[in-house]
Amino acid sequence: MLHKETDYKVRPQIAKSACITGMNHALGTCEPFEPLYEILVECMQNTNNHASKEKEEKCKWWLFVYNCPETGNSKYSFLDLGVGIFESLIVKSFILKSAKAIGVLPNNHFVQDLLDGNIQSRIEKDNEIRGKGIPQIVSHAKYDQFKEFYIITNDVKINVKDGSSTPLKRSFSGTFYYWELQKINNGN
Repeated sequence: MLHKETDYKVRPQIAKSACITGMNHALGTCEPFEPLYEILVECMQNTNNHASKEKEEKCKWWLFVYNCPETGNSKYSFLDLGVGIFESLIVKSFILKSAKAIGVLPNNHFVQDLLDGNIQSRIEKDNEIRGKGIPQIVSHAKYDQFKEFYIITNDVKINVKDGSSTPLKRSFSGTFYYWELQKINNGN
């Protein structure tokens, strides 16, 4: 089964449906799994609030859920074709901004700060809650139910499970999230 959705806004009902689709396949239950639901909503919010340099709700997102019959896992892909995470960040210091512009300080350098929530959003509204979304995703990705979890944005591929990152040869304008929901054998 392939479940596909697309929109411009945060759609909790779509997140719930995609959550149930994967939970039913991978875990054989329709019981809520809050970390999965919160990841889906956060991906939608990040697209809505940050993906466009112009204004909110200018960038479309796509969500795919594939229930793999061979592995029993549910594979999630979430994509927006916005500016990418590292192009939507504030870099307050002129020196850092200049070093980044000439390539002396690559985006890969900022990954740990991003994952830890130390980098503020370029959106000034509600700044006291900004910088919390990616760390929430990172925290949830640590659950055993998530087999793999990656973010590809701009010129960096991030393994969210272990915090490692790989610089990419080509830059991708946008943000792509990929993760697998897997059945956990608890000895039953």
